[in-house]
Amino acid sequence: KKFFMNRVANKLSNGGFYELLKSLVRYIHITEFVYLIKLKPLDIEFSKLLSFSKMTISNLDEAKKNNGNEIDSRKYKIIYDRIINDSSDIPYVVCYEDNVAGYFHIALETNYDICVDNIKNNIHLFDDYTFKKYRGKGVHKFSIYSRLKYGFSEGYTTATVNILKNNYFSEKAYKR
Repeated sequence: KKFFMNRVANKLSNGGFYELLKSLVRYIHITEFVYLIKLKPLDIEFSKLLSFSKMTISNLDEAKKNNGNEIDSRKYKIIYDRIINDSSDIPYVVCYEDNVAGYFHIALETNYDICVDNIKNNIHLFDDYTFKKYRGKGVHKFSIYSRLKYGFSEGYTTATVNILKNNYFSEKAYKR
């Protein structure tokens, strides 16, 4: 109960009633779609201002410092634990002009999503977030491309992603 009430208070203080309402609706009724694609070589040109790398604690701290209200303490701890525990859920960052512009994850082979667990030779893309000031600059599209390219280069044959119903921006980005 205490954890739930802390999350309610956090949503109210950070985003107001509308953000709280959105969270409650998602909590009560979540519909998502799973997409699976076969990996292939990719060669798409992107801005030289963008770079992709495995996330470090330094990246995470920079992201928190520069975008503090967009990474709450719960999310910080989740990502921090994935980094220090060398998890199979691997966080990556996309930098725009050397500034962390967003975080994005890959799960290798096995993950805990019932819809995509036990797909052999698969990477799962999840937990994508582009910081608000970097939206519209190709950051998310670049993260998708970079993770698919990484998966192919490591010998994986398929990739999956879950997209929540009504998340039009993610759906649009992944369809490209």
